[in-house]
Amino acid sequence: MNLHRIIATRWQDERNAYREKKAWITRYQTEIARVMDILEDIEASLIRVEFDSSTLDLNYSGNYQILKAIFRLFRHAGYSTDDHTGDKLKIPSHTMWFRKDGRFQVTGYDSHPVFYVQFASTSCKQIKIGTRTVEQPIYETVCE
Repeated sequence: MNLHRIIATRWQDERNAYREKKAWITRYQTEIARVMDILEDIEASLIRVEFDSSTLDLNYSGNYQILKAIFRLFRHAGYSTDDHTGDKLKIPSHTMWFRKDGRFQVTGYDSHPVFYVQFASTSCKQIKIGTRTVEQPIYETVCE
């Protein structure tokens, strides 16, 4: 296969991938816009939005109440997650997937939008919970 064919094939593959992504976005743009409108109602800091394959990646920061609000809003919009909001909410960062119809396999552009949410807490702080004494050898360099 010559170089011209390799380049032409790669260009065609990229063009087809772009068309698939564009068709997927067009099909689900109303759904994505609805979810994004709902998320605007909370006072979280949206750090980054990225579209990758058939997922929309969202990075948020805020406090514990905002993370609970994100869970609540997605569930109200008909999305579910394989994650649970128990004690994990009290950690500095959290990642979760939200999908429609309880399907937790990303099947490409035929599936509903999948939201991958990364959350960083702005209210975590390091607190002293005790002390520990550790016996550790001390070394000194001696030249003879």
